[in-house]
Amino acid sequence: MTDDEISAHVGHAIANRRKELGMTVQGLAEKAEMNRPHLVKIESGKGNPTILTISHLSRVLDTNPSQLLQGIA
Repeated sequence: MTDDEISAHVGHAIANRRKELGMTVQGLAEKAEMNRPHLVKIESGKGNPTILTISHLSRVLDTNPSQLLQGIA
C-alpha cells in the first residue's frame, strides 16, 4: 500500500465506525477535542493522523487502534 492508500484506509475506518455509532463529524470532533476541519481531512484520507491521534479517536469510538488499522500491511 502507498502512503495515500494507508491514509485513505484509516480515514474510511474512522468514518465507518463513527457512522456505526450514529455520530456526526462535529460530534466526534467535539468528543475527541479536535477541530472539525482536521477530522474531515483525516476521514477523507487527506490527513495523516499520528498514532496518538488514532489511539485517542479509537477510545472515543469505543474500539481499539488495531481495528482502525486492520487491513494495512
